[in-house]
Amino acid sequence: MCQEGEVREYQDGEVIFNECDLGREMFIIQSGRVKVTKKIIRETEEMETTLAILKKGDFFGEMALFENRPRSAMVMAMGKTRVLVIDKERLKSLIREDPDFALKMLEEMSHRIREIDDQVEKLSLQVTLSGRRLRESMPWIGP
Repeated sequence: MCQEGEVREYQDGEVIFNECDLGREMFIIQSGRVKVTKKIIRETEEMETTLAILKKGDFFGEMALFENRPRSAMVMAMGKTRVLVIDKERLKSLIREDPDFALKMLEEMSHRIREIDDQVEKLSLQVTLSGRRLRESMPWIGP
């Protein structure tokens, strides 16, 4: 992928960006790994779930460049991590100069959507089965 742009280094546990931050740039991992997490609030309990562990060559933060919305997750360095920073104008330029770059991004984004679809399907099945078991344990409720 792209090799031009600002480079930043992060230490283990250092937050690259927080959920709800405004985002004006995306990142390509040159070395190290990052953990992508999201806070989930269930009644009075706040939990954090890991959405992905990304490695060299992976990118993140791109949604902020396509949508004008806050970050949807937090990203933290796992060990010493070096990233290439790409702002919206640089991304547009890269897409014009190297359509293969855009195609690689679209392929990865498509892969991520497919993974999310699979997770939604599994969760839906779990909820359905849990509901069925609950109804079966309470015969007075009926089918």
